[in-house]
Amino acid sequence: SDETSLQLLKSLFLKKDDDCNVLFIGAYRRSNTNEPSKAPVGQEHIQESSSRDLTNFVKEILEKRAQETYLCMDVDNLSPDTIGQFIADSIEQDLTEDMQPIVGAIYSKTMGNILFVKHVMEALVRNNILYYDMVCFSWQFRADGDSKVTSIIEEQLSSDVMEVVKTKLRTFQNDLLQKALVVAAYAFSKSTFNIHILTFLMSNVYRIQDTKEPMGADLFSIQIPGGCISADIMKEALTEAFHEGIVLFENEQNGMVCRFSHDQIREAARALPGNERNQLLLRIARALIQCYDHFPDNEEHGGNEQRPLSVQKDDNLLFTAARHLNSIPSKLAEAVELVKLNLRVGKLAISRGGAFNEASIFLRQASKRLDTAGLRWRNAHYDLTLEVLDHLVQTEHFLGNNEIAAEIAQDIFQYARTLPEMCRAQCVYIEAISAKNNQNYEKSTETALGILDLYGIVMPKSPTSVQVKAEQGRLLLALRGRSLAACLSDFPIATEPNFVAEMKIARLANTHANFAKQSKLTQCLGYRMLTLAVTKGVITKDLSYLGFTLGGPLRREEKYNRAFSFANVGIRLLERFPQEREIEFLKAKMALYGTLVCLKSTFRDAIETFLELNSLLMAKGETEMGLASGMLAIYAFLNASLPISLLQPKLLQLQEMATTSGRQNFVDVFGLLLQCVYNLMGGKNSSAIPTMVDSGSFSEKDALDKREGAVKKMNNRDIAIIRLKLAVIFDDEEAMAEMVHRLDEYPIYDLPIERQHVRMCFMGFACLILCQNSRDTIYKKWANKCMDFFAKLSQFGSPNAPPVFACMKALRNPSLAAFDYAIDSCEECGLLHLAAVMNERCALFCSDQTESNRALFQSYLTNAFWYYNEWGATAKAFDLRARNEFLETAHDSKPESSGRLSTKSSTGSYSLRRYMLIHAKRYSNESIQQVS
Repeated sequence: SDETSLQLLKSLFLKKDDDCNVLFIGAYRRSNTNEPSKAPVGQEHIQESSSRDLTNFVKEILEKRAQETYLCMDVDNLSPDTIGQFIADSIEQDLTEDMQPIVGAIYSKTMGNILFVKHVMEALVRNNILYYDMVCFSWQFRADGDSKVTSIIEEQLSSDVMEVVKTKLRTFQNDLLQKALVVAAYAFSKSTFNIHILTFLMSNVYRIQDTKEPMGADLFSIQIPGGCISADIMKEALTEAFHEGIVLFENEQNGMVCRFSHDQIREAARALPGNERNQLLLRIARALIQCYDHFPDNEEHGGNEQRPLSVQKDDNLLFTAARHLNSIPSKLAEAVELVKLNLRVGKLAISRGGAFNEASIFLRQASKRLDTAGLRWRNAHYDLTLEVLDHLVQTEHFLGNNEIAAEIAQDIFQYARTLPEMCRAQCVYIEAISAKNNQNYEKSTETALGILDLYGIVMPKSPTSVQVKAEQGRLLLALRGRSLAACLSDFPIATEPNFVAEMKIARLANTHANFAKQSKLTQCLGYRMLTLAVTKGVITKDLSYLGFTLGGPLRREEKYNRAFSFANVGIRLLERFPQEREIEFLKAKMALYGTLVCLKSTFRDAIETFLELNSLLMAKGETEMGLASGMLAIYAFLNASLPISLLQPKLLQLQEMATTSGRQNFVDVFGLLLQCVYNLMGGKNSSAIPTMVDSGSFSEKDALDKREGAVKKMNNRDIAIIRLKLAVIFDDEEAMAEMVHRLDEYPIYDLPIERQHVRMCFMGFACLILCQNSRDTIYKKWANKCMDFFAKLSQFGSPNAPPVFACMKALRNPSLAAFDYAIDSCEECGLLHLAAVMNERCALFCSDQTESNRALFQSYLTNAFWYYNEWGATAKAFDLRARNEFLETAHDSKPESSGRLSTKSSTGSYSLRRYMLIHAKRYSNESIQQVS
């Protein structure tokens, strides 16, 4: 029951999904949820972790599903009567009263465990208590009387059934088999083992002698005819264990894979070594490392060395070796060797999908061993110490242990010889300052600027517009009339450690300044670092972020052409590192797509990129940015108007990620978006009032009352945006007015353009609708702002803005022609939700006309009904049907041949929209399934 498996099971079992029914069957040993008081020798740490994880898992399952249908069954061991019948059947006799004392004695030893009963019966045969009578041709117990037999059972068989199994293992006459079972029990992380690898390990753990040679005095010698062990010899030896029910052969690799028939047998084999256990583990660990290093990575094997054949390289061998060496007394394992192994395994764990919990165990062991051996920061081991602490400080930060990370960083600051050697610790320290101060980005920005001072880069904490212009002027002078994007495309990649470190710290300072909304500082830093790069004629991967963030303030000022020119700089730099998958590079790419790229590309095109970044960043432990990528993917999905039913499983997955990683702010965001989907789709999870967000997935009251400061303010904004969208779709003017007033205090600019688009779109719709019946100046003010926003984006050439702008023009100056144009614009872009809203608004417009236009009203409202259905907003479609009797006979989807009753036929536009929608469904399914 490893932690990863339990998390997977928990996410599946706790996920609520109205659209499917899952029968979940889980089984666990009650003993595995107790304290590890009887853990096998040397396995206490493994048993303790497993017991704790499984106990928590079971408790959480029972608590969270207490109100739902589940059945918890206690599966007890077999009863005495059943065990008695099993014993009688085994010896081909009837169960008589005379046998009851014997059955009782066996039951008291085994407590009804059928595996133990089997081994106790075999032990009775070995001890001649149960024998086959060749005269009567039947099995018989000793003729000493039943009471005598029971006393013999009590005396000769151990009270610990595990001891019975160990006794059986000791009875094997084949020394090779007995020792091979012990090595297999310790060397493999699972009950399954490869015979080729076991053969290799045995050859390195033990000294193999010919039977003609005198037997060595040491305990690690085995005599085999010919003095050589092969996989065939090993398989032949294991065949004896197979006949005794100890191991089973698997149908893999021509029968060269075995497994212990029961994990209790494996534990018994682990307990066989006595005083030589530590020496055995040391030998096994070294053999595992040698085996791992000897795996052929290519065709060149070289020499006549013994190698495991027909197997793939298994990282678990190295992990097992490290665990064994960490468990034995420190005097047995050479300190430097153990530190290097733990470092190697820790790095390997991180590379295996960001297993930071596992990595931290080994890296902490490496750090501890450096201390106990007195090697920490010694001249001969300086580089080793620095590498261990560099990886440990980053791992602790990713796990959210920011206090510990800050302490390790301070240690590195004290002893590191150069500033570039401190760079990773400096980056973590800046992030830790922010985390420790409840996302106080002003404080972390100040810390970052202080570190830049050490590199000789002095920046003003609160620069003025004049200082920004001065930095911009220096960049222009350095360029000498050349194109910035062209220069950076041609420059070589920097290798000077100081310059690379400066860029990393500057990028981080820029990121935090951006979050702190210090736009002038962001600009100053960007211009300064670009000037340095142009002056030196080199680039780094961090420069892309510094370049395109200069577009953010310009986007804020709605200077889109200049803003996108810096996006081009960022894109050009990203293209210089096509295989780059480091965390900071991925974060830069996410920020670029989230702030600027969607100015010129459709939201639909960005979905796959955001989902891929979500997967990569989460795998590398960068939870905050990984979840942010997931959030932007959802907003892009909503803006692209793809079927909302596809969002539900992805939102549940993202919410589980946020919950597991303890990121409550993202738990709130994904819960809010999920509640929006539920309200649109309808069903038991939707809110009673569809424009409210207060049901099982999300509580507006909790999201506001239980949060403070910046988090509360962001939650208030997000809730208002989503509720405003729902209010427009469900035509609730009272909710529209409330949300418009709530959002009035927030500036137009929002860092992610995906979220800004949702807000400005439905803010404009709501205000234009409310303007018709209200003189409140706030509506006119925001209607003008929103129309101006989309007008400028349309003029710039954004593919996402024209349909929205056309809709707003139709709402401001309603006419059939204006509405038809808006609907056609939405259809051509595949924007189902906007086409639905426009059809509904046009129907309401027609309802105010003469009675002769009644057919137009019904036609447009029917179109709206179809669009809402096809988008997935079935709750809204049912609402329309409930309020309009003529929709009772409407089909749930629009007939291919049907057009709108208007002055302009839309059949052609509709056919194009149908094609795009089908393509979008296929695309979205593939994208989400690939990342999930």
